[in-house]
Order: sequence, then C-alpha cells, then structure tokens
Amino acid sequence: MGLVVTIVSGPRRSGKSTIIREMVATVYRTPPHYLRLTRNDGDKLRPAPCATGNPSDCGVASAAWVEYDPQRVFEVLPEALAVVARRDPNAHVVIEADADPSLRQAFTYHARLFVMRAPAGEHEVFRSCAEAAGRLQAALNDTSTFAAEVFGLCGEIGASDDDAHQNLPGFTPLQMQSFLHSPLGCQLALRSQLQPAYHAILDSNVIVMNTAVGGTGPDVDATRRRLDSLVSQMHWGSPRPSRLFCCDFMDPQDPLRDDLFGALRAACSC
Repeated sequence: MGLVVTIVSGPRRSGKSTIIREMVATVYRTPPHYLRLTRNDGDKLRPAPCATGNPSDCGVASAAWVEYDPQRVFEVLPEALAVVARRDPNAHVVIEADADPSLRQAFTYHARLFVMRAPAGEHEVFRSCAEAAGRLQAALNDTSTFAAEVFGLCGEIGASDDDAHQNLPGFTPLQMQSFLHSPLGCQLALRSQLQPAYHAILDSNVIVMNTAVGGTGPDVDATRRRLDSLVSQMHWGSPRPSRLFCCDFMDPQDPLRDDLFGALRAACSC
C-alpha cells in the first residue's frame, strides 16, 4: 500500500493543530506519523514536546519538525517521508503546514485539508475586482506569475497598479472568452479571485471554516456562500468533489461536526 499522506494546511492560528489532535483521536485506526513543516526563514517556534517524551503518549507513532527552503521543498519533503517509510512502510502520515504555495505540488498527497478562521469579511479571503483583474493580467503577461497563481511553483510576484489596464497580449475577445472557459483558464480565473494565503482551498478535498476562531455572523455567511460557489465551479463534474464545512468542529452539539469527521475518515482512508 505504501504511505498514505494527508496534508493539513492553512493560515496560522486557524485551528490546524486542534483538528489534527481530534483526527488522531477519531479518524485514524492506528496512530499516524506527524510532520510539522516550517519555512527555514520563518518565525514559527517548535511546539512543546510531549510531557513524557514519548510520541505514542500523544497519540502519534512519531513526530518530526521539518524545516525547508521553498526552493528545495521538492527534495526535503520526500526525504522526510522516506525516513518514515523506512520505519513503517504502510503508515499513515499527517502533515501540518502553514499557507505556503510552494507546498501545494511538493508531493502527491492522498488527501488535503484546508483550515481557516471564520473571516471578518470577504476581503480576507477574496481580492477586490480590480486586484483580481490585475492578477489575471499579470499571470497572462508573466510565465512565473502564471506558475505561482496556478501551480504554486514560485513565490508571489506583485503586479503593478497599471497591469489591470493593459490589453491582454495576443488575445481577441473571442479567444479570451474561449480561454476562460477552458479547464486551465477557469482555474486561473478562479485562483485570481483568492488572496494568496487561500489558494490551496482549490486543491483541497475538505475545507473547514472554523467558527471557533472568528465566530459567526452575516459576513461569515456571505463569505461561505461565495466560497462554496467558487469550490463548486472548480470541481464541477469531479468524481471526488471538495466539501466545505463552516462549523465549530470541537463543539459536540454542532450539527456539522459528525459529517465533517465522516468526510475526513473517507478522505484519509486510502
């Protein structure tokens, strides 16, 4: 069978560690191995070790802190997973990571979970119309920007304010319409709407909008509806569509909690 690898990513302080602890307790039949990925130029601090010093007492088979350079993550992550595979060839692995686009294509993950706080407004998740148009323009003008937006292969490259006002290179209106209705054009147009920290939403099997961090209200509901529509467009016709849950996953009374963990069990049980 080989390793079954799940990545849990999203902005910091959104509840990733909390949901992983709950997954370890309720989703996995045997203790998974845990990797915490962090950029080598970041300020993330190592978590406190398990009180007994034994990872199994924290519910995991092993735990490792893995620092990476975004330019070398395609080497570093497989190497870290190879260490696990030598110890336990058919293990489950859960990876925790922040919202770094370089991680999206660094490995062929079996399942992807994106965790975000309930936002104070749509602007936290979505770019303005002018910003989205600028990013689309920049992507079509610049191969490296295109790769960053669609594939997460390089760092975020800023677009100038004038980008949105330039003519799209080499496209007639009819050609542009045809391109935006193609799978690649649709993906680019959808990603251009999202703030960089939220691009991984469109690669994820399960998305959690954590109302325990950020609360509820009309702005949260509006963002959820817009995000649900975006995800539906991205995965239209897919045999394994993504699912969005807006809930407090640690509240036993939340009506979506059981459905969420059922979806996680299905996603992580390859």
